[in-house]
Amino acid sequence: MKHFILSLFSFFLFSINACFCSEKFEDIHAATKLLFKALEKKKPIDTLIELGANLNDTTIKGAPPLAYAIKQRNEAAIDVLLPLTDLSSTYEENKTFLHEAIDTADHCIIKILVNAYSQNKLLEQVVNIPNSDKNSPFHLLALHTFKCLERAELIADIRPVLSIFQKSGGDLEAKNSKGETIQTILKKAQAELTTFRRLKLGWTAMHIAMKGPDLTLEGENVDDMWTFYNADPLGVNIQNSNGTTPFLILAYKYLKFKEKEKEKTVNILKLLKLMHIKGALIDLENKAGISVSKLLGAKFFT
Repeated sequence: MKHFILSLFSFFLFSINACFCSEKFEDIHAATKLLFKALEKKKPIDTLIELGANLNDTTIKGAPPLAYAIKQRNEAAIDVLLPLTDLSSTYEENKTFLHEAIDTADHCIIKILVNAYSQNKLLEQVVNIPNSDKNSPFHLLALHTFKCLERAELIADIRPVLSIFQKSGGDLEAKNSKGETIQTILKKAQAELTTFRRLKLGWTAMHIAMKGPDLTLEGENVDDMWTFYNADPLGVNIQNSNGTTPFLILAYKYLKFKEKEKEKTVNILKLLKLMHIKGALIDLENKAGISVSKLLGAKFFT
């Protein structure tokens, strides 16, 4: 009997979710508005609970009703089930409900669960719990940034939650099964975000190779600069949306570091001069009116 009720419970969750996702449902059933009203009042779920549906029963894979509701992004069901569920529990693959919420990549669902854990003073308890891949909710949220590279507003949504996790004792140095920490994941995501934004602004691979780290020559890969240059010598004159060429980027870098990083800028100087000999345009200006000749001086290459 209890398995029948659980199956019926799952069916209702699935059916309710389908109402929002299926255009055919609205075409076939004239009473769609009535069904939505029933959902608004959460009657199907409330009725099943009144009939004795076991909130601790799980699917074959071990997922309890709340996990299923989160997976289906069914806010009405989540609203009913949250106060009736032990949020400190784990289930299949050692997941918490917070893992499940972040897996949906739905910021509304993530915020609902984060608020629920915070209100129940459980966030500190679960933020570092590793699943079977040793990914904590903190890891998953950091990894989630990769899904948002094309939408700046989603990145903006993630940052406050990352901050909440950190303030709640999130371990920045804990490693997942791939040996990744929160710090390494976020650094990689930031690098990819920067690259993505640059490509949208007309940056070529050579622009990016010449730019490298913005603030320091530490870890500068001059070999990459040479590789990209040798592959397409005339690519040094391609302008991005701001009119800046890879040649001008490298000139800026040389000028910035020539005094404090003399040894490291030797190869950059050689590359600048080789570019000039092979056709890099010293008088090509960006939108701000800056050219390599104006930046380094007309006599620099003589």
